[in-house]
Amino acid sequence: MTDNDDTSINEKNIKIFIRFFPLEKPCDSCARVDMKHKKIYVRRLQEIQSNRIAVPKKPSYWCFQADGIFCDSSQEEIYRVTTEDLVSKILDGVSCVLMGYGQTGSGKSFTISGLRNNWEHRGLVARLLSCMFAEKANRRKVSKIEYHTSFVELYGKEARDLLASDVDNNKVKINEREPFKDISMVCMNNEKEGLRNLFKGEVKRSIARDSAYPASHLATSVITFHVTNTSLVTSWGIVTTAKIHIVEAAGIGTVGRNCCCWKTATDIGVANLMKIQLEQFFSYVGRSRSSVVNVIRSSNLLKILGDTTLVSSVIRFISHIRITREDLDITLSTLRFTAKIARLKPVRIKKDVRYRSDLILHRLQEEVNALKKELMLNDMFLRQEPLMNISKARMKQINRNILQFLNDKISDFTLFSVSQAQVLLKNIKDLYNRLSAKEVEVEKLKETYETLMRSVSEVGSAETLPKETELLADEQINERKRIRSLSDEEDTKKKEIGSLDKSTIGVTLGPYADEEKNLKMKRFMSSKHILKIDDENILAVRRLLDTFLKEEIEYTKIKRKFDKNEKTLAVVRQRFTHEIDKYFQAKRNLDDARDKLSKHRQIRQIMDVDSWKGKEAMFEIERTIERDISCYQKVLINLEEEVDQTQREIDILYNRHLDMSSKLEYGFREYCKRKAFLLHYTDKLMNILLIPTKESSDIIRYKFDKFQRKMLRRTEETGRTKKVRLDNKRICASANL
Repeated sequence: MTDNDDTSINEKNIKIFIRFFPLEKPCDSCARVDMKHKKIYVRRLQEIQSNRIAVPKKPSYWCFQADGIFCDSSQEEIYRVTTEDLVSKILDGVSCVLMGYGQTGSGKSFTISGLRNNWEHRGLVARLLSCMFAEKANRRKVSKIEYHTSFVELYGKEARDLLASDVDNNKVKINEREPFKDISMVCMNNEKEGLRNLFKGEVKRSIARDSAYPASHLATSVITFHVTNTSLVTSWGIVTTAKIHIVEAAGIGTVGRNCCCWKTATDIGVANLMKIQLEQFFSYVGRSRSSVVNVIRSSNLLKILGDTTLVSSVIRFISHIRITREDLDITLSTLRFTAKIARLKPVRIKKDVRYRSDLILHRLQEEVNALKKELMLNDMFLRQEPLMNISKARMKQINRNILQFLNDKISDFTLFSVSQAQVLLKNIKDLYNRLSAKEVEVEKLKETYETLMRSVSEVGSAETLPKETELLADEQINERKRIRSLSDEEDTKKKEIGSLDKSTIGVTLGPYADEEKNLKMKRFMSSKHILKIDDENILAVRRLLDTFLKEEIEYTKIKRKFDKNEKTLAVVRQRFTHEIDKYFQAKRNLDDARDKLSKHRQIRQIMDVDSWKGKEAMFEIERTIERDISCYQKVLINLEEEVDQTQREIDILYNRHLDMSSKLEYGFREYCKRKAFLLHYTDKLMNILLIPTKESSDIIRYKFDKFQRKMLRRTEETGRTKKVRLDNKRICASANL
């Protein structure tokens, strides 16, 4: 059982699944499946032997448990049950293994790769690839996700890199500590590139001739997706790395059987040996470390899988069996291997999570600065200066610093001992006492002023104004009110009596001109198809834009340049962000060095330099700091030039962006007018149309079919070439005889 953060406690990290090969006439008495599809009952071999004398009254069965049994299930259902949850796990830093194994001709290639199937029956690898890039698109704002792929074919002690550029020399040596050191890891930027790599490797796989199936593979293939997920959230800046190995094991069997007649004894023996090595490995896991190491050293498959085959990773096994009387022994062998794996006791899932190196460096730098300040404070407290030794000039300087600080002329100042702090507190207390005394004086003056005002008002109330003066004052107030009311009425009476017609200078139209314009606009809009660029109609407008780009070749070229410019602009902006961070970091370093130099100079001025033994050392420290300041200044100048250059580059790219977007917008408007469409949109919504969208399932399906046809053609050409070579060798051999 697992107990990690992402999965529930009851979820297992090792799951076993069984898939039946569909047959026209399966042997119903050989195997049975319960109603929940969690148990399979297989008939005992002893009871169905032809030379058996005693016949039992009731048949007996072996019972094998699994997490899921697929009798007649679609590829989509199998993917949903077995593989769909692995995408989120590998992005969280959990390595995974998906392995398909079983008898020859039981449908392993159909289930795992499915690259020779049609689109509806494509395998788990292609479906997993689609989900990986869909999740990358969903997390693009919070994570930077990178995918790499490798494709290896294993046959005994030999290993071939199927994605190597050199076709003739693609054999590699698997290193135990660094298995992917000599193996090609190809970057995948989109789903199209991923499918191209898969089909490129599928063409180079070894296939048995004269098989009963379109392609019967002779060797084991391992497709590995290397995933790196870097968080863009600064407060949670982590990097997770993981791998998911998709293993399609070579088919096991018995020499001479009908299902294996097209394979040689060597091919079947190599496949059976790999199965035995896997059985030994899982038998020794958790028991004997030395035995596990010995088994890993003897198997290239285990070297590639590495730590992901341990129970601390997520493992999915899909057993493929054929329910026939002839294949019952191989079916039992496969299910016993499955039962051994299911009995393993899993432990807590391990995640490969690391913090971002740049954020760690920044945090360590902050800790170093904090420790430096702490050392300075400790030095200050340990070296206390007596009050009597503080000079009068220093006391006056502290007093001036206090006044400048209170008047916001300086932001801070430095004290070099506890004694100077005592002087500071004493001066602040003196200032407070003086301020309190002044406040008392102000209160007394206020009381004196209030008594004088009361006496003046009492004297003024005794005298009365003449009647004529009062009447004149009332008339003036009424006149002002009347003038104000008239001005308000004039403002309310002001109305728009017409609008200026731009076509005729000096002529104004009546108040009904706007209504006529609105009426004409309504008639015009009623005669057009109105498309509003919003969430409801965005797909229709996007399809209209795609049609416009297909019909207008000139604007298609502009759109390609626009997309290329957008990618370049995104890269340059990211570079600009890194350069800005470096610039501010260099500026902080320069400010810290200047502060450090000023503090050392203040210390040298305050102390008695003539009697101090470390005079030369102090000057040497100051000279070192000055050299550091000059270096920081040069670095800052270089960074300023880089930032300016990048800013100019961004301006050029952005101007191109505006120019091309305006051209595309104008062309799209004219196209809509010709097609009798009227668009209502804003600049923001128009920009949404120009953003490159992820490829739809129809496009991916078209590319899948295209790569598949190309792969089949190359396979046929390779087969014809090999046949011609064999014929030539036979002719040469007969001629020599």
